[in-house]
Amino acid sequence: MTKKIFRGSLLTSAVILAVSFAIVLTCLYNYFSALQEKQLRLELDLAIRGMETAGAVWLEGPAPQDLRITWVEADGTVRYDSQAPAEGLPNHRDRAEIRQALETGTGYSARFSDTLTKKTINCAARLSDGTVLRVSAQRLTALALTIAMLQPICILVLTAIILSAVLASRTAVLAGDVTGREAERSRREFSANVSHELKTPLQSILGSAELLENGLVPADDVPHFAGRIRAESSRLVALIEDIIRLSQLDEAVPIPREPVELREVAEDVAASLQDSAAAKGVSLTVTGEEAELQGVPGLVREMVFNLCDNAIKYNVPGGTVEVSVSRREGGALLTVRDTGIGIPPKYQGRVFERFFRVDKSRSKASGGTGLGLSIVKHGAQYHGAKISLRSQPDRGTEISVLFPAKV
Repeated sequence: MTKKIFRGSLLTSAVILAVSFAIVLTCLYNYFSALQEKQLRLELDLAIRGMETAGAVWLEGPAPQDLRITWVEADGTVRYDSQAPAEGLPNHRDRAEIRQALETGTGYSARFSDTLTKKTINCAARLSDGTVLRVSAQRLTALALTIAMLQPICILVLTAIILSAVLASRTAVLAGDVTGREAERSRREFSANVSHELKTPLQSILGSAELLENGLVPADDVPHFAGRIRAESSRLVALIEDIIRLSQLDEAVPIPREPVELREVAEDVAASLQDSAAAKGVSLTVTGEEAELQGVPGLVREMVFNLCDNAIKYNVPGGTVEVSVSRREGGALLTVRDTGIGIPPKYQGRVFERFFRVDKSRSKASGGTGLGLSIVKHGAQYHGAKISLRSQPDRGTEISVLFPAKV
């Protein structure tokens, strides 16, 4: 848990730092770039006034160290450059800022250096005699600024790692305490529910057995009491089996996985439940396509069985249960749709809880243990599947389980 919290905290911190750094760097870079461009244009205006007033004599004065001044003829020949001999410079007529100045009176361009860490910005203007005066300056690129800020960035990253580690350890301790208390509460509730659920059939069995033992049951009623003992015993066995299954899922006991053909499982379950469906006057059908998943065959079958069994038990005479299988998102989708009594909205978030029953009297009468949907939920979690439920009272319920392609 600590590692997961640490990775989550570190990732969050890294994203926040990266976004914040990008926003701040972009804003500062744009601001200072605009400021530098404005200053460069001001320097160009001053240079133009000097040239228009004093001519070439103005160029004999000292040039600012951070500026490069170039004087170009109309044909592109360089007449003067403050940083290099004019004779050794190539023709500048193809330079974007020079060409613009000759055509429109002013020109501007920006060019990266070979290393991409510096950018040269150029402002040019056409003088009254047809020549062009250009001033240039260099500024650092965003890449260069990032490289220059590596030290504070490393400090921020290190700080984020330390804070994430501290936060992860403290959160893990708190989460452990909360989880421990929640687990203890769940165990107590589960023990109380199990005790109650086991006590009910045992009392019925014990009462019937005592009556038979003491000879208080008429001979004609003996089969009835024997049948009650058998039914309650069957219910007790089913309850114990469900409890064992849930305990195994809670403990995450590794179970070998293998390819499971979901359509084949659904058809097998439907065949085993046809008698139950017929007794209720319910039509049970399976449709869809072949869809394979990697899972535990017995657990997948139990999930399908519980969904179909519930759909039959809580249906109405003449109702239908439709089971469909399809391939979705690289996985397998199982949908069980019925036309039964439905689930009120206020209970839909609780139907997967252990021993929860919407209608307790009807559930007991149908022989349900109250653990069927809980096993479905835990089986889905074990397989990494997603469950969705849609239901309307008196109109039916639809439960879908989407198994992933790989688990």
